[in-house]
Amino acid sequence: MYRAVIAALVVALAAAGCTSFKPLQSSLFTDEQGNVVAVDYGRDAKERESKFAAPNGKVMTMKSRLKVRVTLPDGTDFIAWECMNPLRSGTMYRTSDEKWMYHANGISCTVFRETVNPRGERDYLVVFEGIICQGPKKDGADAR
Repeated sequence: MYRAVIAALVVALAAAGCTSFKPLQSSLFTDEQGNVVAVDYGRDAKERESKFAAPNGKVMTMKSRLKVRVTLPDGTDFIAWECMNPLRSGTMYRTSDEKWMYHANGISCTVFRETVNPRGERDYLVVFEGIICQGPKKDGADAR
């Protein structure tokens, strides 16, 4: 009886997308005020597709299995997947609802949150900029 209940629970959680995040590498970043952001890097079982419109209007598609779990100083966390990067360097990750973006660039990182600018247009606000203070820890060893 218990095995059937546990098996049903596992299937229900997997179907609901409630599977755990298994980090391959973890890092901590700090800003000038001493706030810390924890980032776990992982890989999905299947590829996710993202699209990016270049300034010339051409739409490019990118597929990736890479993802991150970002935990902000206030405890807010999100999972984002690698996507096309509109910046000149580094790697960009975006949540599926596009409310959060995480940009990794060598020893630094930037976290963006979706907002509306004064002209009423969708934009992104920088909520954290920091440099690495611990990491990377590999093989699933959480840097926290």
